[in-house]
Amino acid sequence: MSATATPVQYRFSPANVRRLRKQQELDVTHFAVQIGRSAFQMSAYEVGKVVPPADIVARMATVLGCHPGDLFSPVEQVNVA
Repeated sequence: MSATATPVQYRFSPANVRRLRKQQELDVTHFAVQIGRSAFQMSAYEVGKVVPPADIVARMATVLGCHPGDLFSPVEQVNVA
């Protein structure tokens, strides 16, 4: 019997965005303007109510000076036997 590796899944991480934004000393309103969104929409992303589309994730990464993958985190897999 051979073991098969389970692929790791990732999801958008509001906590990563908030942490990186704060490291850059950007407030929500200023960051929102830089990515072309309202402060209300940016807040929705940061609390996890809305997952931003790929083009917005790319803009966030550009403004934050990181790779888009830094705005995601792995999803824990539960093995059911």
